[in-house]
Parts: sequence; structure tokens; C-alpha cells
Amino acid sequence: MALTAAQKSTSNRVNLGGDALEALQALGGILPTDGATNAITIGATTTVILAADATREKVILSNISDERIDVAIGVAAVAGKGIGVPVAGTIVITPSGGCKLAINGICASGGKVMATQTLLVS
Repeated sequence: MALTAAQKSTSNRVNLGGDALEALQALGGILPTDGATNAITIGATTTVILAADATREKVILSNISDERIDVAIGVAAVAGKGIGVPVAGTIVITPSGGCKLAINGICASGGKVMATQTLLVS
């Protein structure tokens, strides 16, 4: 699926489904641990998004709220520091990026939602 220049400049993510997702899985060996997307409510103080897990191979986090969420890997989250995930932004955390460590988040007003998906690489 080729993106137009407008899509490349305005999109933080590409949603895959059906044949595209199956092709990606076949080429990259990406297999989700479950079919469900988990939604974590992030507070105005550091909030655990995912506890440490030595079996994790990849994590995808999507900010599905209307406010920036700051993410910290292996330490408590601090507002305005760490990885800032903008509204509708998505990040992928790999083993070299610390995906096996605890992942925490924080947002200014609290009560915002981060969607998560944990993946295994075959």
C-alpha cells in the first residue's frame, strides 16, 4: 500500500487489516500474543502501562486520547520528559528499546487512554 505525499506528511500511523496485516505477519513473522487491544487509563501521576515481562518481544502503544501522554521505560514517568506520544501518535518499542522492562505513562489531566498491543516475533 503506497501512501500519497499528503498521507505521509499528516499521518502518524497506518492502520493495517485483512490481507495487509496477514502479509506483514508472513513477511515479518509478527504474531500478536492475543487478538485484543488493551486500553490503559493514564493518570496525572506515573501509571503502569505494562509491567516488566521478560517474554515480550515488541510493544505497540497508541495514544487514543485528546492529550499528549509521556512514556518512560524502566522508570517512573514524569510529565514533559521521556517519550512524548502525541494525540493519535503510535510508538513501537523493541527489545533494544527496552520493551521487556516496565513501561509507565503520565498525562497532564489524568484519565486519558493509551491502547497497547504486545507482540512476539517468531
